[in-house]
Amino acid sequence: MSTPNDGIGSDHDSLGLFQMRPTSGWGTVEELMDPDYQVRAFFGGPEGPNFPSPAGLLDIAGWQSADPGSAAQAVERSAFPDRYQDYQPVAEAILVVLTRPIASVTGGGAPLDSVPETTRIVFPLPSNTWVLASGYGGRTDPMTGRPAFHAGTDFSAADGTPIFSIADGIVSWAGPYGGYGQLIVIEHTVNGERVASAYAHMWATGVHVTVGERVTAGQHIGDVGSSGKSTGSHLHFEIRPGGAFEPAIDADSWLAEHGAEGLDAATAGRTACAAGA
Repeated sequence: MSTPNDGIGSDHDSLGLFQMRPTSGWGTVEELMDPDYQVRAFFGGPEGPNFPSPAGLLDIAGWQSADPGSAAQAVERSAFPDRYQDYQPVAEAILVVLTRPIASVTGGGAPLDSVPETTRIVFPLPSNTWVLASGYGGRTDPMTGRPAFHAGTDFSAADGTPIFSIADGIVSWAGPYGGYGQLIVIEHTVNGERVASAYAHMWATGVHVTVGERVTAGQHIGDVGSSGKSTGSHLHFEIRPGGAFEPAIDADSWLAEHGAEGLDAATAGRTACAAGA
C-alpha cells in the first residue's frame, strides 16, 4: 500500500471528498484528507493552495457558463467524464432532501413502500403529437454548445400537450427542481422491479399531481412546457431502474422493450429535430 487508505497501486490513490490524487500534484496525503484543504484546492484561483497548477475551477476560462459536469471534469480530469452528468440529478436530489423541507409521502399520501405492482406501460405523450428531439447519451448541449451527457430522452411537442403517467405508481416529487424546471417523479413497480419515471420542463400551471398521490397508467399528470434549462417546449423524460436516486438509462429503449402502449402508433413522430433541450 502506497497511501494510508484503501488504495493499492498508482491508479488507486484518490483521496477525500473530491477524490484528488497526490501523484497529480493536488497535495500530500495529509493535506488531501482535510476537507477544507480539498475545497480550496478544487476552487483554486490566486489564493488557492496549488496556484497555478493543477488548475482549480476559478482558473478555468469560461467556467461560469459551463454545466456542472463539464466544469467538474475540467478540474478533475476523470477517466470517466460522463459520470458527473449521469449522477448530477442524484446529487441534486440528495441536496434537496438535506436542505429543503418537502412534503412527506407518508403524511398526506401513500407511502413509497406500497408502490403498486404493474405490467402495463403506456407512452407518455399522445400519438402524433411529438418528435424525437434528443436521445440518451453524449451530445452537444444546446444551451452551452459544449459536449455533455444527456440523461434523458427529449420529445418535442406543442406547449400544453398532455403528459401521461407511463404506469401505475406513486408521485414522489412534483414541483421545481433546478435545471429540470417543473418536475414530476413517479415510483413504479414494473414486473417486480422498482423503477422511477421522470417528466420535466412543465410550467407551474402544468403540474396536475401532488406528492404522495397514486396515479394510474395513462393518467393525465401534466402538460408540456419549457421551464428550467430548456430551449423550446418539450418533454424531457427519464427512466431510473431502482428508483429516483439511481442512474438513468435509455428511456426510449426501455419503453420499446416493455411494449409501451401507443408507441407503435407514435413511431411516425420519430423524425429528429433541433427543438428542445
